[in-house]
Amino acid sequence: MISVVMITYGHEQFINQAIEGVLMQQCDFEVELIIANDCSPDNTDSVVNQIIENHPNSNWIRYTRHTSNKGMTPNFVWALKQVNAKYIALCEGDDYWTDPLKLKKQVDFLEANSKYSMCFTSVKKYYHNKKTYKNWHLELKQKEYSAKEIIYNFLVPTCSAVFRYDENSNYEKLFENKNFIFSDMILWLFLLEKGSIFCLPFESAIYRRNDSSITAEMPLELQLRLLNQHEEIAISFDGKYKDVEKKYLSRQYMVISLKLLIKKDSRCTEYFWKSINKSIIYLPNNLFYIFSRILKKNYSL
Repeated sequence: MISVVMITYGHEQFINQAIEGVLMQQCDFEVELIIANDCSPDNTDSVVNQIIENHPNSNWIRYTRHTSNKGMTPNFVWALKQVNAKYIALCEGDDYWTDPLKLKKQVDFLEANSKYSMCFTSVKKYYHNKKTYKNWHLELKQKEYSAKEIIYNFLVPTCSAVFRYDENSNYEKLFENKNFIFSDMILWLFLLEKGSIFCLPFESAIYRRNDSSITAEMPLELQLRLLNQHEEIAISFDGKYKDVEKKYLSRQYMVISLKLLIKKDSRCTEYFWKSINKSIIYLPNNLFYIFSRILKKNYSL
C-alpha cells in the first residue's frame, strides 16, 4: 500500500530514530521502508543492520548501501524507482516521525479525497546544536495550498509528505541535468500538475537541522546556487511559475544584499540591483518583509 523512502548519508547519530519512527506506525495496510544509504563514510550501515537483525518489524525494511556515492538527488531518484506501492511517504535519515498514526491518517485522507495528489502536516524543527525546538510555519492551516504559497514560503516539510505514486512517471527525467539543492521543490510542483496539495491539521514529525544538513546556515555561494535552482524551476515547467519565481528571486537578492551590507562587503550593491532588475514593483514589499523579520528577531544575519 505505501512505501517510505528514506535517503541517508552520514546519519549515524540519527538514523536509528528515523527508522524507529517508521517502524512504530500503526496501520491496517502494508508498509515498506526503502532505505538508500549513499555510501556513508561513518557507521550508518552498522546501525541499520543492527535494526534489521533485532527489530520485530524489520521485515518492512528494504535496505541498500551503494558501493559508491551517487549524490543526494541521484540517490533520491534511485530510491523512488524502487517503489512498488500506491503511495509514497518521505523521511530523510536525520528526521523522524513522532505520531504513530501518521501514515494511517494521511493514507485515509488520500483514499477518501481523490482530487489531492499529496498531503502534508506541520512539524517541529529541532536545532541539534542548540538543543532547541521551533514550530515550522506557524501560519500553516488545514487547507489546500497553491503553487505560489509552496514555492514562495518553502512551505512543505519533506518529512511530513505523503503522495500518490504514479508508476508511469519518469522521476529520472524530472531531475535530469538539473543541479538542484532541494529536489523536493520540483517534486511538489510535479505533483501539483496531477492534483491539489492539502495540509492536514496535526503535527507528525521532527525536522532536524544540524551542521551536516543541507539546510544548515548556507554560505553565500550555496544561497546563489539555490537562486539558480529557482530560475531552473521556471524553465522546467515551461514558464508556468515564472511570475512566482521572479517575486521569490527579487526578495532573496534583496536579502543577500542586506547581509553583504552588514558585513561591509562591496558586492551588496550588485545584489541590490539584481533584486531591482527582477522586478522593481516588489521593492516596497521586499523591504517591508526584511525589516519586519528584523523587528521580530527572526532574521539570521
